[in-house]
Amino acid sequence: MKIFITSLILLCSATAAMAQEVADTITIDKPEKVVITQNDKSLSVTVDGLPDDSNFHLERSIALADSTSSSSFVSVDKHDGFSWDFGAAEKNNAQFTIQIPSEFELGFTTAVGGPADLKTGFFKSGEINVGLMRFNFVPARGPWTFFADFGISTSALRLRGDRRFVPDADPSTCSGPAQSCSILPYPTDAAKDKRSTLFSVGGNVRLMARYSIGKYDQIGFGAMWNFPALNIGEFCRTSYTDADGQKHTAMHMLNTQRSGFAFQVEYLPMRNVKFFVKYAPWSNVNKQVFGKNFGTFTAGLGFTF
Repeated sequence: MKIFITSLILLCSATAAMAQEVADTITIDKPEKVVITQNDKSLSVTVDGLPDDSNFHLERSIALADSTSSSSFVSVDKHDGFSWDFGAAEKNNAQFTIQIPSEFELGFTTAVGGPADLKTGFFKSGEINVGLMRFNFVPARGPWTFFADFGISTSALRLRGDRRFVPDADPSTCSGPAQSCSILPYPTDAAKDKRSTLFSVGGNVRLMARYSIGKYDQIGFGAMWNFPALNIGEFCRTSYTDADGQKHTAMHMLNTQRSGFAFQVEYLPMRNVKFFVKYAPWSNVNKQVFGKNFGTFTAGLGFTF
């Protein structure tokens, strides 16, 4: 079946008593869904899905002008939400788009192969990643989509049990610059509410490829890099309540420059939702802070804007 979305401007001309005739024709072959909406002020057409591109989305709207002496119209194209489309609407042309923002990810994480005292609870440690800008490339044919993401991420590794992060600069006061951390027991008077977490914040660059396996289903894989130039900072925070009920809190910045990379695999059961797993085999922060390189494993949920 071939649907021709034609004469929309002519229809607007008749509705608004336009004095001149304007023709604007777009041909889309075998769309999955077409919705036409009209009211007193505008006429719009929405097209979703193509046989070889389930993510295809095009909106065309015409603002109807109320004038008896002259004719005018305003045409607005919208593609994939917050994005600019530098390609044509037809399926036979490659598409380049930019999304701002692009994605939000939230996952649970744990250390893999770390020091013996680094015992992190999977559901007590986490990672958040926000894609600030994405460059998409969709080839003219085929089920592939490629993109590069620029974003910011933060991770929190929380110790479980009777252990805490202590900066090596001054364990008693947590003052002064620290190049590394030790994992030591809590003070003997620490009674409850024991929490010790290592936070890391910085920018990242991610390269991904996605493959359509169904009408909306996609699988994706790629890698993420953290560069020292994009580093924001790392710090450790420890708190506990002593036997007298007094709360103690210490937070200390670390003099580190984060770099490293991670591999990511994801599955999208629908257009804007995904499940992902991520493995980071190396991070220089781990080696600087703890004197031993180790990795992290993360699993979670993501949302595309």
